[in-house]
Amino acid sequence: MPKKLSRLCSLALSALVLLTLAPTVSAADELSIPDAERRLARLLNDQRATLGLRPLRLDHRLRDVAHIRVRDMATKHYFAHQHSDGRYAWDIMSDEGINWYWAGEILAWNNYGTLRESTDAAARGWRESPTHWAIVKDPDYNYFHFGYAYDKELGRKIWAGIFLKGPDRTGAWSEMEGAGVATAAFTTSSTSRQMTVRWAGADVPLSVLTSGFRYFIVQRRIDGGSWTTLLASTTATSFTGNMTRGHRYDFRVRGRDRAGNYGRWSDPLVVTP
Repeated sequence: MPKKLSRLCSLALSALVLLTLAPTVSAADELSIPDAERRLARLLNDQRATLGLRPLRLDHRLRDVAHIRVRDMATKHYFAHQHSDGRYAWDIMSDEGINWYWAGEILAWNNYGTLRESTDAAARGWRESPTHWAIVKDPDYNYFHFGYAYDKELGRKIWAGIFLKGPDRTGAWSEMEGAGVATAAFTTSSTSRQMTVRWAGADVPLSVLTSGFRYFIVQRRIDGGSWTTLLASTTATSFTGNMTRGHRYDFRVRGRDRAGNYGRWSDPLVVTP
């Protein structure tokens, strides 16, 4: 399988950080590790956006791979693309059952005081390194994630970014339209009203290999009861029916793409005839 790998291990970045330490930042400015990893993803997607590229989507399986990589480096005190057992990131991906067509890894370490400073330094260093930047801006990837670990013995904050081109794993988005009450078509009796509810949705566009939208599932509940399926496997974007006055109707929708990925259920639309 074709592989991509940045062979430059951010050693220039590391030397720069050692010479140019940032000022101390208060604890209130510190991030949690998960927040710092997501921040690094946002910074790199912002860099891609300057080139008109779609953002890469987070894949938490890749975060697990990145953690395997950085924790091994932090505990065994090395810095290299080859894992201590001889594997590379894509070997670990395959061993973890991840289906991939193209893969890349970027690494960085620095000793900035806070995770916020450290993520900024890693993002800058990758942007300034042609080999790393080539992976960050590559339009053929569609997913990525990051991992962080700290080598206490060497005082290193270590970052790994894992990039992947693979099948669409992102569910379609959907939402109920309207601020709450659906539009009344006309009154059918003193006890009921014919109402129309509407929704919208589409597949989430990836950088590559977007599978495309397939259908909606629409559910309804009455007076806070159980959700029941009103429409299954539909491409319609509205429903009209009689609703009894004095009751509360909630509607929600979710979408499915052609790869079989379901999006989350929308926030309910509340209808009170």
